[in-house]
Parts: sequence; C-alpha cells; structure tokens
Amino acid sequence: MLSLAMIVVSCIFLQSFNRVARVLTILLFTILFLISCFIESKYKATIRISTVILIFCSVLIIAYVVFERIGWIRYFRDFDVIREFILSTKQWGIIIFLLLTVLQVVLLPIPAAVTILIGVAIYGPFWAFVLSLVGTYIGSVICFWLGKSFGSKLVTWMIGKENSEKYANMLNKKGKWIFVLMLLFPFFPDDTLCLVAGTTKMSWKFFLLSVILARPLTIAFTSFFGSGEIIPFSGWGIPVWIGIFVLSMVLVFVANKVKGKLIGYVKKKKANR
Repeated sequence: MLSLAMIVVSCIFLQSFNRVARVLTILLFTILFLISCFIESKYKATIRISTVILIFCSVLIIAYVVFERIGWIRYFRDFDVIREFILSTKQWGIIIFLLLTVLQVVLLPIPAAVTILIGVAIYGPFWAFVLSLVGTYIGSVICFWLGKSFGSKLVTWMIGKENSEKYANMLNKKGKWIFVLMLLFPFFPDDTLCLVAGTTKMSWKFFLLSVILARPLTIAFTSFFGSGEIIPFSGWGIPVWIGIFVLSMVLVFVANKVKGKLIGYVKKKKANR
C-alpha cells in the first residue's frame, strides 16, 4: 500500500523533478511494490532491506513535497545555501550528522562512503573523518551490544538466517583474527560483522580494541582522498583515479575469493564432524 501510494505521489507531485529523476523514482517504487508482492517469504533479508529502502525513500519524497508546497525547496537546491545553513546550526548540525552516521551503521542500507562524503562536502575532510569515526564507533558498539543482549534471534531477523549462521560459524571456527582481517578489508560487511560478533564468545575488550584500531583506515581514506584535495578529479588525477578503481576491483575479487575460501573451510569442518 505504501509503495502504491508513493507511486501516485510521485506521478502527481513531482512535476518539478527532472524528467529522468521522476521516471527513476516511479520505477524504484514500482520495483519495491513488485518485490513486496511476488518475492517468496523465504527471502526475508531481501524483504527487510527493501522495506527499509521503501520507508527511507518515502520520507525523503514526502519531505520534498512538503518543502516544495511551503516554498522552502529553493533553499535546498543550492548546496552552498544548504552548507551555510547547516554550519549556522553549529552543534545541532553536528549532532544530526552523527545520528545519520550511527543510523547508517545500525540500520540504513547505504554505504558508509555516502555519509562520509556528505560530511566532507559540509565540514571538510578532517572534521568529516573525526565525526564519521565517532559515529561509526558508536554504531559498532550498538551493533555488538544488540548481538550480545538479544542473541541470534534478533541478528537472524535483521540480516537473515543464512548470513547470520555463515558469519557466526566463520568467526567461531577461524578465530578472532579473522574478525580483524575482515574489518581491515573495505569490501566485507563491517556493520554486519559487528552485529554477528555479539552472538559469539568474543569479549568486549577484544571487540573494542579491534574496532578502534581497524575502523579508522577506510574512513580516513574516504575522507581525505574523497575530498579531491590529495588527488584531484581532473588533470593528472584522472588516470590515478582510474588506477584506484582498477585496484578496487582487484580487491573486490580478492575479498570474494577469501570469503569463499573461509566459508568453504567452515562448511568442510562441519561436514567432517
């Protein structure tokens, strides 16, 4: 019902949208509607993720329509105006950004790079790094606490039984060191790992030490390199960024290979038993 309602809202009230953006918005809600209607109930993780995306996008669209009707939308079309407005709020803007980062870790299915780069655009690379790191630390602790407090039932509900069992078995069989290794790799689901780690025998002391040492690396890279100050997005920076993209693809391939071997190792151990 929410998907259908948002399709109607998008058709009627988003006339000021760019045509491509309006079509993509309607297509997004149509896809979410089809998922809710036809996907089998066994794919619970997909249903949960699509539900979160649906609610998040619905809030954004409704906010856009409201702001447009009351005439505030003109303030949001100029990023410099938005930036100056957020900076003028001082501590309140910082608190909201921290909350957004915490929600990204615990709940929102969006990549961490998105919130970090928003912080870079508003506060600059250094403060974006500091604020993103603090928010990520808080979110990681909340995830671990949820796993410790509510156990595998909550974790299974949030990320699905298959993922929950897969990562829990991996951490239990391969030992603590694999948790640190996966946090260091930028292509493993860090937030999910923190949640699952709470359901294992991992201690608070080891978890906190691992997160404090491993989390800053990818956040620092995204903050300082994503600003374009170290490697520009023009001139000589273009071939460098192409090289970084190629390296990233290689790392994705390696990370998937490592993950596949780890999962295969765990399954083999269980079969031998």
